[in-house]
Order: sequence, then structure tokens, then C-alpha cells
Amino acid sequence: MIRIALALMLLAAPVSAKNGEFLNAMCQSVETNEFGLGYCIGAIDSIRQVMEAGNSINGMEACFPTDFNMESAMDTVKRYLENSEPGSKLNLQKYNVASAVALIFMVEFRCD
Repeated sequence: MIRIALALMLLAAPVSAKNGEFLNAMCQSVETNEFGLGYCIGAIDSIRQVMEAGNSINGMEACFPTDFNMESAMDTVKRYLENSEPGSKLNLQKYNVASAVALIFMVEFRCD
């Protein structure tokens, strides 16, 4: 219950104020930091829900499989963020959180 309340509080804060590098740090700290867990879940799952409802974020759309859930979303985003670094083909660290996560979902789950 505490984690849900924390995630809801974080959703009220502007997610776009931080970048992909910050999100990666928060998601990496989930084992030792409840704030990191709440931020990671709140940011990724809120963007997933918006896009899953058929809305675009900054012009990016995604078509998710029917069994795609919060855990799958977190695994997908964390995998991309871990492989993102300055100079890489997809440098997510420079984008704000909403754009970085939306870009990951758009690349991974292209709509045909």
C-alpha cells in the first residue's frame, strides 16, 4: 500500500523534468531504494498506460501485445536504458523521461 501511495505521489510530479539517465539510476536502485522503485514504476507504467490506451506521447505511438504488463514494461525499458550511452545509436540519456520511455516503446512495439 505504501508503494502504491508513493507511486501516485510521484505521478503528480512532472516526469519530464528528469532525463533517461536519471530514470536509469532510479530503476537500477530498486533493490535498495523504495523511492527509486516508486519512481521507476510510476514513470514507466504511467507512460505505458497512456500509450496502451491509443494515445501518443510527443508524436510516438506503440502497439503492445495483449499480455504486456507493468513487469514486462519495466524489463523492456530497463534493458534499453542499460544499453544506452552517449554516442550509441539510441542515446536515451539525453531525452526527458516521457520521451525516452515512449521512444523505447515505439521502437520495440511498432504499429503496422
